[in-house]
Amino acid sequence: ALTRKRDRTIATEIPARKGLWTVATVGLVWIFFAISPFGVRVMHGRQVDFKKAVSFGTPVDAVEFLKKEKHTGLVFNTFEWGDYLRWAGGPQMRIFLNSHAHLVTPEVWRSYRSISSGSGSAVDLLDRYGVQTVFVDHVRHHDLISGLKKTGEWQEIYRDGIAVILKRT
Repeated sequence: ALTRKRDRTIATEIPARKGLWTVATVGLVWIFFAISPFGVRVMHGRQVDFKKAVSFGTPVDAVEFLKKEKHTGLVFNTFEWGDYLRWAGGPQMRIFLNSHAHLVTPEVWRSYRSISSGSGSAVDLLDRYGVQTVFVDHVRHHDLISGLKKTGEWQEIYRDGIAVILKRT
C-alpha cells in the first residue's frame, strides 16, 4: 500500500529479500580464498611455489643470487624492479630507485634515465652516486651493459633469462 504525504509517495511495503546475492558473494569469497597461496596451504597442506605465484618478469633467481653474494653499497636497478628488490632483498638492500619515482628529485630522475639509456655520462653518474652493483634487465639495458663491460671497471657476475648483474671491480 502506498500513502501520500505532502506530495511524496512513500512505500510502506518492504520488498522481499532474496538470498541469491548472499550465496553468490559467499561463493566468490570461497573461490578466491581457495586459490590464494594461504588458502592452498590451509586446504591442501602445501606451500605454493613462489616463482609460480609471481609474474614471469619478476627477477626471483637474480635477487636470490644477489642476497647470497652479500653485496655492499648502492644497487642501480630498473625502477620497475625496485619495490621487489627492496622487499625480497631485505633491509640491507640499498636501491637506487623504486616505483615511487614521483617522490625523487628531477635531478635523480634525469640521472636514472641517463644511466639506463647507457649514455656517455652513465659511468660518471654511477661513480658520482657510489653505485657498486648494477641490476638490470638485459633486453632494455643492452647499451648500458655493453658500455660498462667495455670500461673494464665492471664485471658481469650473473645472467639469466631476465636479469643481468654487474659488479664494480
